[in-house]
Amino acid sequence: MSLELHKDLGRWPMFKDPIINMHMVYEGFRTACLIEPANYADENMTDLLTATLEIINKLKLSYNTDDIGRILITKLPVDASILEDDSLLGELLGFHCWDHSSFGRSDLDRVSASIKLDMVSGEKISLYAEVCEMVKLFKPLLVKHITQLVEKYQKLIGEEYGMVTYSIEEDHGTKHRYRMAQAANFGYIDKHIEDYANDFDNAANNMLSAALMRNGTYKQYYPLLFFMYKNLVIDDSLIILYPPYDGTNKQEIIEKEKEIVAFEKSMYDLYDSNPVIAERFFRFKTAENAPMSGMRELQSLNVDVDNIDNIINEKANLLRPR
Repeated sequence: MSLELHKDLGRWPMFKDPIINMHMVYEGFRTACLIEPANYADENMTDLLTATLEIINKLKLSYNTDDIGRILITKLPVDASILEDDSLLGELLGFHCWDHSSFGRSDLDRVSASIKLDMVSGEKISLYAEVCEMVKLFKPLLVKHITQLVEKYQKLIGEEYGMVTYSIEEDHGTKHRYRMAQAANFGYIDKHIEDYANDFDNAANNMLSAALMRNGTYKQYYPLLFFMYKNLVIDDSLIILYPPYDGTNKQEIIEKEKEIVAFEKSMYDLYDSNPVIAERFFRFKTAENAPMSGMRELQSLNVDVDNIDNIINEKANLLRPR
């Protein structure tokens, strides 16, 4: 490890990842690195920016920023517009899969590669990560790229500070996970339960996510759970979030509430025999004559709910699992 890197890590121990990557650029092991202050706690933001600018000036590096505060650091000046093009930015950062334009789509089968520093102190530091589309990838070339980068990180850091390791993992997309759920492949579901939970989290439903993580309990009601998975994660067809009533958007709220009521009714009709499940997942009880939350909202907006029964029943029929 160089004396300057040792000094910087000692002065700013909470920012090991960006400091190491800035020195990788300085030593010519990487063409560029990207610092995203948004990934750090607000209380550390000022120190992060101070450390970054101090090291940039000391090592005589160049940098550009964009509207969301990202800092692109290079050894030689580059045009700031590169921050507006993900493919060009990825190529400059040294990503193997820089031209995989759809890598961010969770429905696709992907491969993730990451490099970490296992410090002698026991601390683990993430140094590098990228995601590739499986269908566009020849995996041996990705392995070669990552192992060469690991060697460069290790050469910079030195073994006395820690060992640099890497992992390459396949991530089958949401469509594949749904097919496994349709087939009731509990072995696959158990193995990838965190992926399913994360999918629900990403669909803004942390209640279903938490329920999935209760070991094994999902098996008794998985048809309901994965009916939700299809509609919330795969098709995005049951968005039950809506804007607050502001005095001018009453009709918008009413239409959204009709969808909610239809969904709730479909759940009532299918799972009325198990009130525990309904209460746990949908925050309403299936006791006889219990009002549904969406119906109550419609009533609060002075909608004559008796006159929309046919519409609600029709929507509910469409929503039922087949």
